[in-house]
Amino acid sequence: MIRQDSGISIIEVMVVISIIAILSAIAVPNYINWLPKYRLSTSARDVLSDLEYARGNAIKVNASVIVEFDTVNNTYRLWVDNGAFTNKDNWIQDGDERTLRSRSTAPGISLTTADFSGNPRIRFTGNGIPEVQTVPPSLGGGNVTLANKQNSRVVALSVGGKARIQ
Repeated sequence: MIRQDSGISIIEVMVVISIIAILSAIAVPNYINWLPKYRLSTSARDVLSDLEYARGNAIKVNASVIVEFDTVNNTYRLWVDNGAFTNKDNWIQDGDERTLRSRSTAPGISLTTADFSGNPRIRFTGNGIPEVQTVPPSLGGGNVTLANKQNSRVVALSVGGKARIQ
């Protein structure tokens, strides 16, 4: 008599389930530790890319673009400061000045500092040069620090307008 195997046994199923359980027990703690680092790196890259976007947009439209950070609410926004109704280049979003982007940090990530010569905002002129809010405005760069419970990242902006993550 010829015997035909037509499936898998309960023992084989239990072995496969046991292997999956062991692999999951090893992988889940690593994933939980990896997630905050990923969110911090992603938020730092977002700030970096938005600074570069603001600079490029200022050159494109030949107008000042301001990036303003709110460390209390962990948000920041970019807008064109072209003085549509009032003063041009007044460092305030008024009239119908267009918001380019408005962003919050990822959950668990805080904007701890945004320092551009003591101010939380930086302006890119129509030629892409960063200026800090002084009287009169002067060339300058600065730093934005993002942090979670374990680590921090600093996005540095040079006087020439080059942004990088430290």
